[in-house]
Amino acid sequence: MIVLSAAFHCIINALVRAKGNSMNSFSWISIQNLLSALLLVVLSASPTSAQVYVIEPDDYAERTELNNVHPQVELAIHSNLDSFPEDFGEHPAPNIIPVTALENEDIFGGYFTSTGTKTFGNGGVRFNSSSRAIGMRFLEPATSVRIDAIGTSNTNAVVGVLDVFDANGVFLESVETTTLDRQQVGALAISRDQADIGYARAYSSEDHSQFGRFDNLRFSTVPGSIMFELGDVNRDGTNDFADIPPFIAVLTSGTFQAEADCDLSGAVDFLDIAVFIFFLVGS
Repeated sequence: MIVLSAAFHCIINALVRAKGNSMNSFSWISIQNLLSALLLVVLSASPTSAQVYVIEPDDYAERTELNNVHPQVELAIHSNLDSFPEDFGEHPAPNIIPVTALENEDIFGGYFTSTGTKTFGNGGVRFNSSSRAIGMRFLEPATSVRIDAIGTSNTNAVVGVLDVFDANGVFLESVETTTLDRQQVGALAISRDQADIGYARAYSSEDHSQFGRFDNLRFSTVPGSIMFELGDVNRDGTNDFADIPPFIAVLTSGTFQAEADCDLSGAVDFLDIAVFIFFLVGS
């Protein structure tokens, strides 16, 4: 990856010099045409049919951080319902609490789960209250979201809540479960006639027990239609040279960020370099 990073720097420097004074207009246009062709080839491989995805805590080891395990959604824990989703990823900054996969104990002959023995948690805590809501940022517009809420007590019922918002943070709709006693499961599901869900959050209602647990996230998206600016890796609303350091950081670390996945392959790798440069020099 160090060699890849160095090579990328060389490409960028060469393009900067070319766009400046050392290359004639014909050569510069040729480079732009080449990058356009590369972009067309790469993006033509992107899926076009509707997709249904699942994030199941049982598929991961104990305490695995799930914030960026799926290329179509980012997960985050939120403390303030009033500031969601404009502060997505902050809890509050810089105290980021990860969404985790946590094992449940067998209590009275069962688990506080809907499938298997693991549920979503925040750090090492197994429940998701209104101050520990599971936030979701969809990287392609979603048409439906579903997650299971589980009751944890016979004396204090849980009511699970699911809210959805569009890509601009405008509230769309909400759904609640009935009251859930110990080990009772209630499905929280919202389906939309159009693919307009940009964000969602799941939590225990403030009017009931705050100790509800959540399991088995499912969502459907429309691939090929994105809700963010490709190449804008620093998320400042502009594709410019300030995006180069964060792009290289994502590329060399082996992590995932949607804005850096310029070829929409579901991974950030060397194939994204040419398309990233296309967005950079075309801005």
